[in-house]
Amino acid sequence: MGALARRLAVAVIALGIFSGAAASDFPARPVTSIGPLAAGGGADIMLRAIASFVEDHLGKSFIATNKPGGGSTSAALEMLSKPADGYTIANLLSAGAAPEVYAYFREVPYTSADLEPVIRLGTFPYGFYVHKSAPWQTLEEFFADARKNPGKLSYGHTGRGVQFHLFAEAMLEKAGVKLREVPTKGASEVIQNVLGKHLDSGFGSTTAGKKYVLSGDLRMLALGGSKERLPDLPDVPTFAELGYEFGFPPLYMAMFVKKGTPEDVVRKLHDAVKATLEDPRFIEVANKADIPIVYGDADAVRADVQAEFDVIAPLLKRLGMSKE
Repeated sequence: MGALARRLAVAVIALGIFSGAAASDFPARPVTSIGPLAAGGGADIMLRAIASFVEDHLGKSFIATNKPGGGSTSAALEMLSKPADGYTIANLLSAGAAPEVYAYFREVPYTSADLEPVIRLGTFPYGFYVHKSAPWQTLEEFFADARKNPGKLSYGHTGRGVQFHLFAEAMLEKAGVKLREVPTKGASEVIQNVLGKHLDSGFGSTTAGKKYVLSGDLRMLALGGSKERLPDLPDVPTFAELGYEFGFPPLYMAMFVKKGTPEDVVRKLHDAVKATLEDPRFIEVANKADIPIVYGDADAVRADVQAEFDVIAPLLKRLGMSKE
């Protein structure tokens, strides 16, 4: 073996030893956890609660940040701009986890193959809200008014291509209704705009909006993302009960790292976050905020992503929201 070959061999061995050591020492510093939506909504509440308790299970803290926009692709892009070392994680919704399905709405320089799933954190039921002073007591009353005034009434959602938007478009198509669409950066923004009467209606998570329904400030006309009515809002029907059932997978949020992150780093993150989801302190916070914890391992996340291709992609094509 020549001198150059020997030096290269030593360098490769050293790199492997160094990489292994770096992975086994993970984490040596805090981990940045990027949230996909604006502060104040259900996703943000969940991620900040995880950040509050994960240090006891990981040995280092999570620094919770927000990078809203692009149906969670902004959070993914921020994470993908960093090294594949596990120190930056992105918490993504379906539009960010399978961006190629949603290319009609936005094209981004990555695909689902660039992401390594870590863990599913939860799923999010959502409501269709109107202001307490609105004249509509039921979804059909709202639709009847909208049919008389096409394009006059507005509805807000958390971003084009996000499930709230897609469900709304499928629902409006079936109902024969035309509304003025207003995208926002998160459920809390939708709720505040409905509270302020800047929007006639809006889709937002129950975590962000249910407390205003219970206080009497908002009215929830229907519930989505859940097979059953909410126990504390028994008079609110599900969309499925009202005839709007399109086979949508649940709106999930899952944690991802950059493809190429060492396996044991991914495992450490998974184990620490899973332990946090099972931590009684976190469960107490989640229950108070009405956050459904729906754990899934990396394979479960992969199945969630596959459902985007199997269920959402055909729907988008039917709605004329596909580039195919």
